[in-house]
Amino acid sequence: MKRAFIILILMCFFLMLLPAEDNSWKNIDPEIHLQKANEAVKADPDSSMDLAKSILLFSKGNDNKYFEIKARLIIGKAFYYKNNFQEALKTLTNVKARILMLNDMEKSKKILGVCAESFFWLGEIYLKMNRYRKSLVSYQKALKYCDLNNNSILKSKIVISISRAYLLLSEYENTIAYAIRGKKYAKESGDVESLFFSFYLHGYVCREMKEYENGLVKFERSLEISKENNRIDLKIMALNEISNIYFLQKKYDEALELKQNALKIAVQTENSKALSYCLNDIAIIFMENKEYMKALPYFIRSRELAKEDSNIRGEVITDISIANLYSKTGNISKSRILAIKALNLAEKHGLKLEVMDLTKFLSDLAFRANNFKDAFKYLERSFKLNRDIFSTEKSKKIAELETDIEMEKNENKILLLEKVNEIKQLELNKQKKFITLQKLITFMLIISVLFFFFAYRWKIKANLQLKKKSEELEKTLTEIHQLSGLLPMCSSCKKIRDDSGYWHQVEEYINSHSEASFSHSMCPSCIKEVYPDIKTSKPKSKKKSSKKKDK
Repeated sequence: MKRAFIILILMCFFLMLLPAEDNSWKNIDPEIHLQKANEAVKADPDSSMDLAKSILLFSKGNDNKYFEIKARLIIGKAFYYKNNFQEALKTLTNVKARILMLNDMEKSKKILGVCAESFFWLGEIYLKMNRYRKSLVSYQKALKYCDLNNNSILKSKIVISISRAYLLLSEYENTIAYAIRGKKYAKESGDVESLFFSFYLHGYVCREMKEYENGLVKFERSLEISKENNRIDLKIMALNEISNIYFLQKKYDEALELKQNALKIAVQTENSKALSYCLNDIAIIFMENKEYMKALPYFIRSRELAKEDSNIRGEVITDISIANLYSKTGNISKSRILAIKALNLAEKHGLKLEVMDLTKFLSDLAFRANNFKDAFKYLERSFKLNRDIFSTEKSKKIAELETDIEMEKNENKILLLEKVNEIKQLELNKQKKFITLQKLITFMLIISVLFFFFAYRWKIKANLQLKKKSEELEKTLTEIHQLSGLLPMCSSCKKIRDDSGYWHQVEEYINSHSEASFSHSMCPSCIKEVYPDIKTSKPKSKKKSSKKKDK
């Protein structure tokens, strides 16, 4: 007993040491968590990811496909906003594989909406990674799911994104076609941003094709939309593009006025990115108008903003513009010093394209200063960088193709594993059903055996009781064998007639028809009559005897 008690205490202590299972996900409201995670995904990706992970645990515990796909989508979006595009791509590729695994029964309206959104964000990631063809494939799949779900707002966004991807591929006909289609969906759904970009992208194509008047009409329409809906960010974009068309038409005064309007709005809204862009463009307008001293303060302020925002590329590009300004004013030495400074900064941060531009620019400066040795050195370096960039781009494309192949393999592996798991799950369910059936049959057999056992016992008991009663009855019949029915008796001699018509003495008939036997005696009256001398004793009365008993 003592040993058993000690073992029991040790087992309890061991169980206490075991880590407790995290069941906090069981008490969550997934809809509220989804809403919170979606709202926080851009501003606070980390907390959004934590919320999504708790939803993921909930979905696994409840085998809910909708919440599982939605949670993984939010995790992918969180990686996207953290600029970790590789992890975002990996997460959403996993989502894509899970979507492809869904059967028709599981594709409810809600799940189809999440599928469309997942492929849309996969396209956005490919677009950020400059893989435009891959982004188009994802957008088209998103559009297919969106058609099944009839989500007009998401549909307008997807179509505009397809137009943007075609623009980046310089396929202008497709860009315009999808921009027009996006305008139709945006009007139906009331999606202001998509409506704005439908005109904006169309105008951009017109500008690239040098159809300036048509482009101006489209950009002015996009400006009207931004004003009607009080979208300051969109208003700045529209003003900048209208200004760019005026700049290309060499209408510098109109271009400058619009850029300054955009600059004022950027200052009011504290939009540093738009502010830097406007400052740089105003400086370029002054340079083209040969007002170099007016351009310089704008370039300097643009560089300061780039430095504040830790935008190294912006800082280098602005330095190139300032160096070019000094070059145009004839200050070659100052231009060279600034260009070398920018070159060192670009090399430090691995900005190869900017390094190539700066080496070419320094080569031109050296040539103008008749320093042919330096000119040749920088030019040779520029050509070498050009070759390196070309080979790097080639290697990058090969790496991307290899990544795509690897991802397709992973998708196929995931699909295969999911199929294997599905088959295993079916087998487990089959086994569970079979075990349940076995248990049910065993239970029924036990019940049947018990029923038959108790029925048999009851039958034996009943038979024994019946046998006992039968025996008692037989015993009674053996003890009491009485005559029944009407007996024909002679009223004179007292003989009894049998069934055959013969007459018998009473004693003889009763002897033959019962087990009673006779002994002869004489009653008191007959004794008195036959033997008058013999005295007989009177029988005791019943009343007296009963009285005596009472006493």
